[in-house]
Amino acid sequence: MSFKAQIITIFVSSPSDVSGDRQLVLDELNAWNQRNGKARGCYLSPLTWEDLVAPDFGDSAQDVINVEVGDDYDVFLGLMWGRFGTPTNKAESGTQEEFERALARKTSGDALRISFLFKKADLPFDKTDPEQLLKVKQFKDMIAGEGGFYVEYSDDRELVSGLTTIFDKIANEKERYVERAPETAKKKSE
Repeated sequence: MSFKAQIITIFVSSPSDVSGDRQLVLDELNAWNQRNGKARGCYLSPLTWEDLVAPDFGDSAQDVINVEVGDDYDVFLGLMWGRFGTPTNKAESGTQEEFERALARKTSGDALRISFLFKKADLPFDKTDPEQLLKVKQFKDMIAGEGGFYVEYSDDRELVSGLTTIFDKIANEKERYVERAPETAKKKSE
């Protein structure tokens, strides 16, 4: 049976070393929707560059991603572990550039929610890069310095718990995203 629900789009951003965790995020979004969507009148729609972006040319590969993903999402969900990522033309990693774009929207008054989760499990020895780890630590410090609150998780259970908290909070505040909808529509028409 059909039902009415508000669609809230969640952009998932991360370096490649958390690809398994990215998949868990997508699985948990689906499970949350099945458990809560109808009763809460809210559907959480994932947005990932892998499922959206078609091969193309731009100033850089990240620019192609930025253009195709755009700013048409309500929640930025970042994940990071031991890799900071690959540098772009504008930032030290694609994830950092995507975060900075989201933060610029938020500081300009957009109702965007920014949630960041950092994995704190031990890294396999062959995956440990001190330079990448330092950049992750500096990024965490920068987030805290900007007034951001992030959560750390050690395993899948803790990640799922953190995601459930985020998803429930989004559903509790769903009116927040309705208020920004006319502005988004206006920007698209300009």
